[in-house]
Amino acid sequence: MQAYVDQDTTDLVSLASQNVFKMITELSSLDLHDALLTHFGFKQFRPLQEEIVRSILAGKDTVALLPTGGGKSICFQLPGLLLSGVCLVISPLISLMNDQVFHLRVKKIPAVALNSTVNADEQLHLLTEIVNGRYKFVYLSPEKLQSKVVQDILPDLKIGLVVIDEAHCVSQWGHQFRPEYTQIPRSFSCLSYRPPIAAFTASATPQTLADLIQHLSLNQPVIFRQSVLRKNLSLSICHCPSRTIQYIFLQRLLRRNHNQPVLIYCATRQQTEDVAHKLSQQGVLTHFYHGGMGTTERATVQKKFLANTIQVVCCTTAFGMGVDKPNVRCVIHLALPSTIEGYYQEVGRAGRDGQPSTCYLLALPGDAQLQTEILERSQPPTTEIRQILTAPLQSAGRSLLFKNLFTSPLHERHPARMRAALQYGVTQGWWVTHQQLKQLTFVLPISEIRKVWQKKARHLLHQLYKLRAVQRFTTARYCRMRQLLLYFEPHAERKKYRLFNCQHCDICTNSLAALQPSLFEKKLFKKVQRRWQAQYPHSTKLQELCINLLLTNSTFSMERIAQLPGIGRGLLTQLSTLDLQFDITSHQQTHADGSTLVSQSPRSPLTS
Repeated sequence: MQAYVDQDTTDLVSLASQNVFKMITELSSLDLHDALLTHFGFKQFRPLQEEIVRSILAGKDTVALLPTGGGKSICFQLPGLLLSGVCLVISPLISLMNDQVFHLRVKKIPAVALNSTVNADEQLHLLTEIVNGRYKFVYLSPEKLQSKVVQDILPDLKIGLVVIDEAHCVSQWGHQFRPEYTQIPRSFSCLSYRPPIAAFTASATPQTLADLIQHLSLNQPVIFRQSVLRKNLSLSICHCPSRTIQYIFLQRLLRRNHNQPVLIYCATRQQTEDVAHKLSQQGVLTHFYHGGMGTTERATVQKKFLANTIQVVCCTTAFGMGVDKPNVRCVIHLALPSTIEGYYQEVGRAGRDGQPSTCYLLALPGDAQLQTEILERSQPPTTEIRQILTAPLQSAGRSLLFKNLFTSPLHERHPARMRAALQYGVTQGWWVTHQQLKQLTFVLPISEIRKVWQKKARHLLHQLYKLRAVQRFTTARYCRMRQLLLYFEPHAERKKYRLFNCQHCDICTNSLAALQPSLFEKKLFKKVQRRWQAQYPHSTKLQELCINLLLTNSTFSMERIAQLPGIGRGLLTQLSTLDLQFDITSHQQTHADGSTLVSQSPRSPLTS
């Protein structure tokens, strides 16, 4: 078998590297099922797992596109365990590293993670043990891989396999681009041999895949692609007219999934805390999770969720990777995702055990505009950058005066935006500013800055394009899963999905009709509205009260109404003065404590 070693440097290949490739050849014929059972306790491989493992054992560069829950860890942990030498796993998230290291150690497999949670003294000790062959798996971030301490020990390591997890991060067209990923191939230039590389991702378009292969310098890789189709997931999108209505729909969905693990993805860190606080007040076992929390606090939330101590986690996109909980029954988005790839990854955390699970996107009217503004704010003002790059230079040709940046008409000047542009260039290392001299001096050639700036501008346009794709996804009136298939699958495969219907999403089943008000609720709504308007014609609470009565519960009472957003005890006192006996005595139930409960029609699908 031919090893992937540059023909011009064959004479530089060490004896250690030759042994690595010899081991790869021999292991190709092993009975992998016995190894799978011995080391991981599984009797059978999942689809494509065995093929991926054999490709890696054959010494081939391998790319695997497996949906979330597809069992990608086995695909590199099994060959990494069987191959001679250490397996380096490059991963972007600390939680992802720690989770996999924990599970490997439970199986008595020596593994370690090098990340920011390890102090300098402990890191030095671990590096020594790694060189001495103490660990079979070493997890580290691309930044740590490129650090001097790691680069110094790489030539002393016998590397059997390099694994790149979340490999879509290497592509500037991916949804989680990280420039550090593009430097990974250069990090191994100090080696006298070329270890095989295995790249894994759950979501990559054909364009992202091509970019991935190029930037990771993969040598004729074998590509394994599993369809993004998840037959056990039901995707639904509900367009909510206001945040109040969104929260009411959220309550209904949580009742449907009572005592089941649920993930709620929020737009901001503050929203995760606000929603978690409201749900906790109503007796829901919930907690928030976001990147602003301490490492210990985040780990505590994860452990409680895995142990079913809490049922609901209100989180940002920071939560999910590295959290191996197969029985999440529902994923709810309270904000429009910025990309289809991100959405697919997040809903993919539901139903990893193969059981039916539901995913809801509760969209608000201003979501798309908010996401657009966030993307645009991530880049400095284009007009001001252009003014800086085209302003007349002084005689030395490297500096310009601040006053030359404000030659436009007064009504077109934006000092705050110009200051932001100046500061951005300083942080990027493009120029330095001298406040006393009131001038700017270029550090890099203007032509080079233009190239970098144009690249960033193209990336922003691509992000906006991806956001438009999300908008089309939410408004299209055909099968949700079909839309994902047409987005992710290669062009050659798309034809067979053009008439596909999953029979599970809201479009295929009209399932959102169950969230709509019953005939009884509509009648009650009109009754309350008429009587409330007669007594309080100018009340600003009218519409909110009526909508809450209409949507909030499968059963509702005055006590429950008092707990609704915007109602409270004061409004309940006013409401109690009205005549609310609407000739619906057949729906009333009197409890032992004297309270009266008005129930929905038995025909309602929401009746518990």
